Amino acid sequence: MLPLNVIVIGPSITKSKGGMATVIHSQINHRILCKPIHYKHIVSHVEGGGITKVIIFLSAVLKLLFAEKVDLVHIHVASDTSIFRKSVFVFISRLLKKPIVIHIHGADFDSYYKNANHQVKSYIKYTLSKCTKVLVLSNYWRTFFKHQFPDIDVQVLFNGVDTSKLLSAELNIYNHDSFLFLGRLCKRKGIYDLLEAIDILVNQQNQRELMFYLAGDGDLKEVQNIIQRYHLEDNVSLLGWLNEDQKLKVFSKVSTVLLPSYSEGLPIALIEAMAVGKVIISSNVGGITDLVGEANGFLIEPGDIVGLCKCINHLRMEPQLIDQISINNKIKIKEQFDLSVIAEQLHSLYYKIAGNRERHSNLIIEEEPTEEENYVNML
Repeated sequence: MLPLNVIVIGPSITKSKGGMATVIHSQINHRILCKPIHYKHIVSHVEGGGITKVIIFLSAVLKLLFAEKVDLVHIHVASDTSIFRKSVFVFISRLLKKPIVIHIHGADFDSYYKNANHQVKSYIKYTLSKCTKVLVLSNYWRTFFKHQFPDIDVQVLFNGVDTSKLLSAELNIYNHDSFLFLGRLCKRKGIYDLLEAIDILVNQQNQRELMFYLAGDGDLKEVQNIIQRYHLEDNVSLLGWLNEDQKLKVFSKVSTVLLPSYSEGLPIALIEAMAVGKVIISSNVGGITDLVGEANGFLIEPGDIVGLCKCINHLRMEPQLIDQISINNKIKIKEQFDLSVIAEQLHSLYYKIAGNRERHSNLIIEEEPTEEENYVNML
């Protein structure tokens, strides 16, 4: 029996950074025994100059218009202008009479929508109303979308990680004095609040033994300037963007991951950190509240620098907490956020929308030479 043919529209998985590209990569390349799915990835966005972006977008439009054997279209979208770009694919899919799953990743979709004018709100509402299913990353986002758009069909699908690929980072001696920030270095992620907290801990409280690793792209020069201004060169290591192997190595150096964000979807970085048993100190925003409870770490209000310092000090004074939280986090991710669990939920949704088909007992992968024509056969 032929597999279900699903077109996935979203950013490049090799030329774009961030959570949405990671989710798409996992979606189309995770080799699991699940329902038979034949994926085709149409790249709609890459990082780069304006002309390149326009060419990629127009190419994606043409590929969707002339695509063959399409059973369902899965569109990944952030917020701001992303929703307008992706609306083009929604209306083309409607024209082609194909079921549409739109997958909302934007960390600030709520604030963007609330601050938008009436015309923008109406356009977003109209676009979503044309979709068969709206996927969101957490219960927080489901509540928001159901409140704003009561007539659309909304379902939560957590981001997932392949826990089997993270095992090497579990084997470490807990270092209670080392901490990791993993995410884009920008105000929204709380990096400047963290630097203020580090200044308090190191310079005002004289905790010179502390070590903080900052991993991610973004405002690297500004962050480096602050590190030098506060004389934190011996306590802060600015790592930049990490590949997968580098990320696992730095995970093994710390027991705690920090992400004091102001807004979030559902951060892949925190899911990965919990999968390898790291304690989480983060903010009670977006999908983080679904991920981190009292048994998994500590949550603060966004911008609460004093609270951030208190959480760090609390862990250092009671290191015995780390062992139990580590166990809790590994169990939670394995049971609720492992990629095999999430893939099963997604594939079941596809078949509910586009037609039931039998499971098959083995797996065949078919790959084309370009990313845009990346196929995965699951049989």
